[in-house]
Amino acid sequence: MNNIFTNSAPMDVCLFADENSKPEDIMDWVQPDLFVVCNPDKIGEKYINGAPDLVIEVLSPLTARNDRMIKFNSYLKAGVREYWIVDPYNMSVEVYLSKEKDFKQTAVYVKDEQLTGHILPELQIDLKNIFKE
Repeated sequence: MNNIFTNSAPMDVCLFADENSKPEDIMDWVQPDLFVVCNPDKIGEKYINGAPDLVIEVLSPLTARNDRMIKFNSYLKAGVREYWIVDPYNMSVEVYLSKEKDFKQTAVYVKDEQLTGHILPELQIDLKNIFKE
């Protein structure tokens, strides 16, 4: 895991950019709540060039629609391999994997379960430590 970059917001991610893209030409900027980038070539000095491998968005009343619709579709088109939607109100995490040009929901984990990453199976999170009543 020594070539994996993790970061939390705010960090700009240019979903459809590469290392040759000029910042003034980039139209699709996002700031995921959390993300993992496995390819060090995507890590720029000030922002990420291209889709992260794993994106995690935490829902709030103000962002839920955007995270479930707009960002969901943008992440899919950009090639994000795994997308988690964390719902703190329902104490759950929805896990989506990119398959056949679509995101397929592979699991919904709740507050007492242990979540295991798909693209990073060594990533295991005991949700009772995240969702506390």
